[in-house]
Amino acid sequence: MKKSRVVRGMTSPEADMTQSLISAPAVAKPVVASNAETAIFLHIPKTAGSTLSEIVLRQYGPKQVIWLRQPRIADSAAEFNNLPDDRKRALKFVLGHVGYGLHEMTPNRCTYVTVMRDPVDRVVSYYYYIMRTPVHFMHPETKKLTLKEFAASQISHKVSNGQTKYLAEMDAKDCTSETFQTAKQHLESMAVAGLIERFDETLMLMRRALRWSMPYYVRENVTTNRPKAREIGSDVRDVIIKHNSYDMELYEWVSKRFEQTLADQGLGLKCRLKTFRTLNKVYGVVQPAWRKLKRVARPNKSGAVALAGPAVEPGEAQGSVPSQQAAA
Repeated sequence: MKKSRVVRGMTSPEADMTQSLISAPAVAKPVVASNAETAIFLHIPKTAGSTLSEIVLRQYGPKQVIWLRQPRIADSAAEFNNLPDDRKRALKFVLGHVGYGLHEMTPNRCTYVTVMRDPVDRVVSYYYYIMRTPVHFMHPETKKLTLKEFAASQISHKVSNGQTKYLAEMDAKDCTSETFQTAKQHLESMAVAGLIERFDETLMLMRRALRWSMPYYVRENVTTNRPKAREIGSDVRDVIIKHNSYDMELYEWVSKRFEQTLADQGLGLKCRLKTFRTLNKVYGVVQPAWRKLKRVARPNKSGAVALAGPAVEPGEAQGSVPSQQAAA
């Protein structure tokens, strides 16, 4: 019989609710994308979450989007579960650090999307992101460690096989073959399981599955001043791979499925992708200029000059969505 695990930092009845959700090896499959009322993005840390959040805000508007940003999966599940039903019904897109199974906590028909990343590159990016972010809850311990020590430290379940655990909805530090198989089952039921290394293609698949307009973007919250995965020493790379063996296998499996999906789309996808990339280059020039323009001083109703607040996309309500500081 499978042993239950205690959800840290929570009390009943929230702990009981999230514990049952996390302990389940699998849940009922969600509906196909064409019949969905809500899309749930399982955001694995350092997989373009900030960039995608900007895209979905333009697609749906802030009243139809929520970003769950609790550090633990169970806490995000509890936050979502406590929303009033009318708020849940209004949501078209849920993103954040949430685990598979959130669709059981809403009256809407749901589908899932996610983005994976090369496990070595993700750990490297995660380490340097934490190092440059003093407010991150893992910063005090991480700053004492080298990248190699960080990879082997088990400082957080997000470091060792973190992608497999998120996709299996495991909020713990262990990862087994059962965890891996559960993650695969969940990925098979998703509308889109994309790759950050093929981000444009991933967006084209999401556009088709979720019936989006063109998802133009500018990269957000990119970790800078960090070596590329190919630039790190072989000894460090070996340690990362050792502690992310399930992630490595899952990433390879998803990559093959992704390539087959692209092949199935045929020439039409290639044409749409070429058009998108051409137009997105223009967007990459225009959008930053638009943001700067929003910050320029302009007259208020009384005729006096006042500084504009933070740049807000057309159609957004300022303050409706938390500032974009989550890991991209």
